[in-house]
Amino acid sequence: MKLGIYLDRFQHAFIQEDYFFGLWHPKAITFSEPLKIAEPTALHRGSNWVLLGNRNPFGVTHQMPIHLRYHKREVVDAVAFRGYLLEPPIHTWSPSPEILNYWMDSREKEHNGIFSVVRILNRGARLDLITDAFGVSPLYYRKMDSGVVFSTNPRFLITGNENPDWLGWRNLLHSKYFCTDRTIYREIRRVPAGTILRFNGLRMERIQWFRYHELPGGEKSITENAVDTAEELFQGAMRRCLRLGAQGSQTILPLSSGYDSRRIFAFLVKHRVPFKAMTVRILQKGMRDLDARFASQMCADFGIDHRVIEFPKVQEFVDYYRFRRNRFSGEAFEHTWIIPLMRALPGEPVLIFDGLAGDALAGKVAYKKPEFYSCHPRARVEAILQNLIKNKFGKVLDPFQWPTIHETREDIARFLERLPDNVNRAEIFFLLTRIRRATALMSQWLLPSGHTVVYPYLDLDHVKYLLNFHPLEKLRYSFQERCLQRHHPELYRYYGNRNFPGHLPGEDPWLVYQTKIQMVKSNLQEIRNHLAWEPFTRLLSPAGRFLASLSRYHQRVLFMNLSWLRPITDIFLTYLNRREMIRLESFSMAEMRER
Repeated sequence: MKLGIYLDRFQHAFIQEDYFFGLWHPKAITFSEPLKIAEPTALHRGSNWVLLGNRNPFGVTHQMPIHLRYHKREVVDAVAFRGYLLEPPIHTWSPSPEILNYWMDSREKEHNGIFSVVRILNRGARLDLITDAFGVSPLYYRKMDSGVVFSTNPRFLITGNENPDWLGWRNLLHSKYFCTDRTIYREIRRVPAGTILRFNGLRMERIQWFRYHELPGGEKSITENAVDTAEELFQGAMRRCLRLGAQGSQTILPLSSGYDSRRIFAFLVKHRVPFKAMTVRILQKGMRDLDARFASQMCADFGIDHRVIEFPKVQEFVDYYRFRRNRFSGEAFEHTWIIPLMRALPGEPVLIFDGLAGDALAGKVAYKKPEFYSCHPRARVEAILQNLIKNKFGKVLDPFQWPTIHETREDIARFLERLPDNVNRAEIFFLLTRIRRATALMSQWLLPSGHTVVYPYLDLDHVKYLLNFHPLEKLRYSFQERCLQRHHPELYRYYGNRNFPGHLPGEDPWLVYQTKIQMVKSNLQEIRNHLAWEPFTRLLSPAGRFLASLSRYHQRVLFMNLSWLRPITDIFLTYLNRREMIRLESFSMAEMRER
């Protein structure tokens, strides 16, 4: 197989990004040009594989996410590791011997952590792509010729001739995140969660190392003892996460006024762990300034160093929005506010505590709808599908271009039906979709190289314990709230974005509306600037074309059509602005016969 890689695009475009990229072929790989790379990118290769990623910019050793094992100066095994494990405590920037010792151990075990791993074994004979239990750390792949190209971000896998995945587009348009392992490109897929994808010669094998059917069935009721045990397990998870901090590194807590980050705050304060809190001022629930207001009160009362990052102005936010769209390959439309927080991180290694999945597991459960948990199993599937893929947008989409609502729901149903057929199915599905394919991306893809982000609520002991309890119980009695009330009453007493006083004044909602309008106006103008208005409108019905055209000139019409214009222009522009990163210049005879 002969390949070309645009190494200059890796080196210049992603200089601050924490990522790895690689390719593997069962035989030899040749390249159209010599592979030359400069700092901070590191590149290693064998006769049939290549791995590259950014080095750690902090410290003297300049660690990297690629680790090699030698025999007489020859590389016999290679590991790319991004993320962390709790037992033993190792992370992306840990010493190579520790990472190799863990991932070269062939014994079957349960990996407690958040990670993406690539193993190339036996002098390149075998390739393993490995994801964590809930697939929170992203890993993508595509097949080229008889080989495989893989990376932690799908935009690194783009060739010059990508086909849209229309089922993925329709799924994303409706639910705002992917509910399967699709991407917006037909040939690029996300590695399934809790899985080893093994390539050996021309054979691919899928091994499910994490077994969802062995998780608790969610039949128990919540008692005071259960609340105490949940708190004990959470504190154990926090202690394990703290072991991942590098010597001399800072601990950072992105602090909202909700319960997820407040429980982390409570642990750090109680155990006198030095840390700094950071909050982005955003408007919530009636345009109220809640997080920055109440987080500041908590930090002031407990003497915690706290930085409030002001919400960006309209044009700055639109710039962030465009940056997020390109960095995320169109995979999520939310939480643009986290960009200024990540850019405000100090110029030294930090350990970041993310409250991801706290509410989904220990709060008011993932789907706050009793019918998802009280009906017949097949009816539960139907309820989830009806909630995710509502019968809308039909009037503005070209029916000959897009899959139907029924086809989109059936695609997601096939994914759903692989999960345990009990009341926890919706909970696990929520973790594998919204948490994995939307919320987690904020800290995964915006994390600068050299830092470590941890998710204490996703400690497997903690997750398994909480899944013992019926979702309807968690709807009535939030573990988050009861743990704070019972074990940290001094913090429970504060107002937050869940229980703020009703008389609290809100800001003018036009500030937010203006930002949303400007984002879509910017998208529509960008499409025009690319001379792509005609291909864009071919996706739309006559009514959709009329409304899109009118929205360019009439702000009121644009405002009334934000719900579909924003996601569809995002997806289209992501596809339109794709950059070729790799090119396949020759094929094997088998591949040529297929073509």
